[in-house]
Order: sequence, then structure tokens, then C-alpha cells
Amino acid sequence: FTAAKEKAKQQPKAETKPAPAKAEPAPVAEQQAAPAPVRSQEVTPEFEQTKLAAIRAMTDADLKRHLKTLTNDLMNEDSPRKARVVEMITAEQEARASLAQETAEPEDVIDPEVQAVLEGQAEPALVDQKYQIVSKFNLNNGQKNAFQGIMNFLGETATNTYALIGSAGTGKTTIVDTVLASMGVNGMPNRSIILSAPTHRANAVTRSKNDPSIPVMTLHSLLGLTPEDESLFDDGPKKSGFTMDLDQENKYLTSDTLLIVDESSMIDDALYAALMDAVAKVPGIKVLFLGDAAQLKPVNQTTVSKALTATQNKSELTKVERAKNASLLVESVHVRTKGQFSATTRMEDDKGVAFTNDKTTFLNGIIQLFQSAEFKTNPMLVRMVTYQNRLVSEYNKIIRNAIHGNPKDPFVVGDLLMGYQTFGDKNELTNLSQLNNGLDYMVTAVSSKPHSVTVFGVPVQTVSVTVQDTLKLQDPQTFSVALPGQTSVMQAVGDRVNKEIFKARVHSDPETRRKLQEQIKAELSRVAWPEDVMVTIQKKDGSTFQKAAIK
Repeated sequence: FTAAKEKAKQQPKAETKPAPAKAEPAPVAEQQAAPAPVRSQEVTPEFEQTKLAAIRAMTDADLKRHLKTLTNDLMNEDSPRKARVVEMITAEQEARASLAQETAEPEDVIDPEVQAVLEGQAEPALVDQKYQIVSKFNLNNGQKNAFQGIMNFLGETATNTYALIGSAGTGKTTIVDTVLASMGVNGMPNRSIILSAPTHRANAVTRSKNDPSIPVMTLHSLLGLTPEDESLFDDGPKKSGFTMDLDQENKYLTSDTLLIVDESSMIDDALYAALMDAVAKVPGIKVLFLGDAAQLKPVNQTTVSKALTATQNKSELTKVERAKNASLLVESVHVRTKGQFSATTRMEDDKGVAFTNDKTTFLNGIIQLFQSAEFKTNPMLVRMVTYQNRLVSEYNKIIRNAIHGNPKDPFVVGDLLMGYQTFGDKNELTNLSQLNNGLDYMVTAVSSKPHSVTVFGVPVQTVSVTVQDTLKLQDPQTFSVALPGQTSVMQAVGDRVNKEIFKARVHSDPETRRKLQEQIKAELSRVAWPEDVMVTIQKKDGSTFQKAAIK
């Protein structure tokens, strides 16, 4: 499109002549170059088709540069073709901008009344901004103050607990990320970071969102607590339905540890006391609790967790900075402030809350989601919540039959399972066992025939099952699951287990007792039992799904 280049291409080459003996002016006709042929400026369909293909192949930056060049050319010449190309580029830019707007993520929209309820107060005044902030986000005043408070906490030695409280979307995770990113530039000593939560499900979500190199474990694992079993673990203090192994020194909690505990609202008083006992033995350790006082309270406890009320330091975030589902947020605020659902349907672009009193409509909607192509690629798409175990069993059966056509086998490919017990050897890298309490799994393969596995000398009929956890935290796992209905076999195994437990219990030497207990666990780990893993559509505490149905 550059006229000078076109003109140069068509300029005839000058002939070489001997220089005249005497310089004299050449005739005027010989001094002028031959005129370039006039290039067609007609805008033909072929011309437009060629240029359109070239324009659509250009990047946004190339379009911008090309448009600028053509616009400058048109200021000095009259070119219908160039003028048409300018129009075509402008139309292409507008089309691209419109498409980008249609496909862009919706902007965060918060109802002013909802925001006022969540904030509860005006933006706080800034405290002394002593520490430098390293963050990709622009923090609000409340977040800046919380950051300064936590940094002060990490820099002093007088206290060891801090609670960061706030509802979903107020930026608790953002503050933690900012603190970790800012410690170095502020001269803070390196700390050994451990992420934790009170449940396996909450732990799994924490693990999926963070650096895989940072260890993640439940508080029970961290403290060496094991499920209380009178016959197997009858020595030591019992706290929160768990037994603490006093013979084992805690290898995780050290003077340079920063323990970050998420979903702290679910920590009951007994578990909090066990953690504080362990912390008191480790000078220098720091514990940061994250939670929402209006979220789930501890099981069998009516009061708010002490992890959010009894710490030595505290910050509370009140301004919501993340709300891509404004209708759902409105409902959440109503539940938080009124203690019940609004029963008002608010749906926009397939987002929000819908209420129905029609059981058939409710079930059909759930079944459609479980049968959808999206669920096959995203097992975290939907779950159903009920308040009674009887309803869990009832709806599990209805939905499973609808999805798989009344299967007679206990497990089929595509079944959604939930781990109810931890089973199998633990992987030291992932800190996960083959089967983990609270995690969801999708069945990817099932053996065609049952096979026998011997446990304590008793043959148990099993089926081989391969599963993939829905968060893809580890590779697929294959293990044998005892077939249901083997009552006499289960009784025989139980009798043998009790005898082995008695042998372990009579030993006064802690090391011998520990070894015998490990042998018992290893034998039992040859088979996953029906109570270890179950087909389910029930949502568990501390989990996040795109769609949830509540009955």
C-alpha cells in the first residue's frame, strides 16, 4: 500500500551514457523520469475478498499499525481502495471487541443492600502501614489492616495465635498469599509452612488450590490423633472422639512453623484444646486460623469455635471483593442474617437460587445434571444435600438407578463414591492414602469377576475397583473391596481381629505394642470394607460445587 514502493518498482532503469566533454543543461524532456502507469483504484469484489482474508489473519496489534499507516496515506492522497480497507479494518476491530465482550467473564456485581449488610460498617481507617505489601491485587483498607496485623504477629514473640475472620469473598486467601509473598522483602525469617483443616474434604480443597510442595494434612494427622477404638487404643487421653498417641513426638510442629488452618469454624473445643496443648510445647510456633463465624459450627456444638473467638490476635474482613453470582450472594446474606431460606427464586443466566415444592421437578432436574455430558468431564458439577441419612440412602438409590439403569452390581463404571474411612498405604509425597475419608471418587474400572482375598486366614470375596479422586490430587488407585452380604465372613474376621488386638494390648512395652498395632492395620488394609467407601450423591462439609440441591 505504499505508493513510493509501487512507483519505484515501475520506474524504468536509466541508460548509462558517457559524460559530455562540457557540462550543458540537458533538454527538459530528458531530465524528467518517465511517468509511472496509473494503478487501478477500483474496489472490486475480488479485491475486497482478498483484503478481508488478510485482515482476519492479522493480530489486533497488526490491525492497529496497518490502520494508522493507511490513515496517514489518505491524508496525502485520494485512494478509494485504501479508504475501503480502512472501513474493513474498523469493522473487524468492532466485531472483535463485541465478541470479546460477549465471551468475557461477567463483572463482579453486588447488590448495594447486600454489600451494606456484609460490610456492616464503613471502610476502617488505615493503621500504620509499617510493612511493605507485595500483591497483584489492590487491597482495601480492611485487608491492608489485616495484613499489617498478621505481619506484626509474625514479627513478635509474645503470642502464637491469630484469627483472620471473614465471609466468602472478603479476601482471606488473598491476605494469606500476600503475607507469604511479603515476608522476604520485610526481612521476616523463613518459616516452615503447613496448611491444615479439620476435615479431609476441606483439606483436599486446600491442597487443590495451593502449591503442591507445601504439606497439607488434617489437624488430627498433625497432632497424631487416631479414631477412638476402645479395643485397639485404650491408653492415653481421649479428645473429640480421638485418641492421642503420647508415645510419639510431634515431628511437624517446630519453632519455625507457620501453621495455617482453614475452615476453622468447624474446630470443636476439644480439638482446639488438643492443638493448644501441642502449641504450648513449641516456643516460637505461629498458628493462623482462617474462618467465618457464620459458617458451619463444630459437630455437636452450639457455640462458635474457639479458633475464632479465643485467639490472642484477631482481624475481621467485612467488604466482599468477589461476587460473580450476585443472586446466590443475596440468598447467602438472607440465610446469614435471618437464619432461614428466603424461598424466593432469583435466577439470571443459569446462576442463582431456584426453589420448588414439586418433588418430581426437583428429582428430574438433579438427574439431568448427573446425566449431562458436563458431569462426565467435571464430577464436581453437582451434589445433593439432605438432613437425614435415610434420605441420603433413598435418593442415592433413585438417582443411581436413573443414571445406570438399575444396576445389580455393587460398583459400576461411572459410579460416584465417597471415602468414609481412610484405607491403604500413605504416599509420602502427597500425604494421601489409596482411599481417603471425605474425598469423592469416580469409578473408572471394575473387575469382571470376584476374587478371594485372605484376611487373618479368612477368605473374603472381593471385587477389584479402580477409582480417580474428583480433584485429581493423585493417580488412579486400584484396590479390592469386600462384596456386601458376607455377614458370617465379616464376623469371622472380627473375631480374629479382637484376638490380635488382645495380644497387642497386653504388652507393656510401647514399641512392641505399636508394632503389633501396625501389623493389625496392615492385615486389615488388604481389603476395603463396605463401610469404607459408599456410592453417594451427598455433599460433605467444606466442599465446593457448581450446583447444589438441598432437600
